[in-house]
Amino acid sequence: MGDDGIAFEKHYKPGELSALWGLSQKTICRMFRDEPGVLRIGTTRVTLSIPDSVVARVHERMSRPTPPETSVRFRKLNPHAGAVGTIEVVVNGKKRTLKTVEPKYKRG
Repeated sequence: MGDDGIAFEKHYKPGELSALWGLSQKTICRMFRDEPGVLRIGTTRVTLSIPDSVVARVHERMSRPTPPETSVRFRKLNPHAGAVGTIEVVVNGKKRTLKTVEPKYKRG
């Protein structure tokens, strides 16, 4: 629905989504408080009114698979062994060496 139809969509209170999704009301409020399209009713104590299209958008976004956990690190090696270090990439716990850095000057 476009912006014109959002006013006529079903709107949820945080307590309703809490029961549907099995989360606390506090968690629901944190998830939706900054979402575009959510109505904030009141001044001192704010009540959220969450349109169905916003619920669907947030659910879709949270249902996507998470990207793999990736880290890059430089590991120093013993310079007497001939190499200075390696550049390693770790994706989901699997280590892969990208490059071994050789010393600029060889002893000898």
